[in-house]
Amino acid sequence: MPSHRLPRPVICVGNITAGGTGKTPVVEALARRIGEKRKVGILIRGYAPGPDGSDEVGLLRTNLPGVGVFPGPDRVRMGREALEANEIDVFILDDGFQHHRLERDLDIVTIDALRPFGFGRLLPRGLLREPITGLRRARVVALTRTNQVEVDEVRAIRAEIERVHPEAMIIECAAVSSLARDPDTPEIPASARPLEGKTVLAFCGIGNPETFSRSLREMGSASAPIVFPDHHGYSSDDIRFLEAEGKRSGATAWVTTQKDEPKVRRLSPPSPLWTLRLRAEFRSGLEALDEIIEEALASGRAV
Repeated sequence: MPSHRLPRPVICVGNITAGGTGKTPVVEALARRIGEKRKVGILIRGYAPGPDGSDEVGLLRTNLPGVGVFPGPDRVRMGREALEANEIDVFILDDGFQHHRLERDLDIVTIDALRPFGFGRLLPRGLLREPITGLRRARVVALTRTNQVEVDEVRAIRAEIERVHPEAMIIECAAVSSLARDPDTPEIPASARPLEGKTVLAFCGIGNPETFSRSLREMGSASAPIVFPDHHGYSSDDIRFLEAEGKRSGATAWVTTQKDEPKVRRLSPPSPLWTLRLRAEFRSGLEALDEIIEEALASGRAV
């Protein structure tokens, strides 16, 4: 298939495995960092369209109010249309590592430290979208959720990445969690252990629920979450089921993810409904990453 170049630099953030890898928080963190100096637009395919777009579209628009988020399967067309009506210096291509129609100036691949290489098998036997050697197309590998595994595990994952792609620059990102009572209230950091002593009904519909479980434990809750499929569209029946589970367990607080919260709140769930928010925090390689980004923006005709 022919590839096309936009008249602005494009930084792609993608992955080689299906399911959640912490990619969207990395996109958000990059948009914040690059946005300190330039106007950023995000091109995203968007899944499960609804009144507010896909789960990821809604999340990015909520967390990045000054950044344009442009959903659509044809990222080339969406980029061109975005430039007609918006002042944009650089695009971030969300989940575009296998989207070859749009040329990019930098590829960043996210690897989840909790399940790094998709069990070593391609879909459907494993989670790999393509062979692990696909990492060689990327300039940067972002190892996510490194604070949720042991140091030795991080070392082992880095060693495997270096074996497959010795030239890659590896950066490490932590998953930093916080809790909020509603979208307009201040966030409480996990270090304050806001769920300690509470009986919690936790539930989620995300690609990797293990990171949600670990964040709950960091906040002081031993409750195992009820897990729905990724991108789950909640119904009134789901709310009734959760209400019954809450009564059975004597729950005094409901906790879900920021991705799930808007879909649940529309159905008037019992109060209080707490939202667990996850941010990506760069823990290593940030200065080198800044240099690579600046180089990519310059080569991509940055404004």
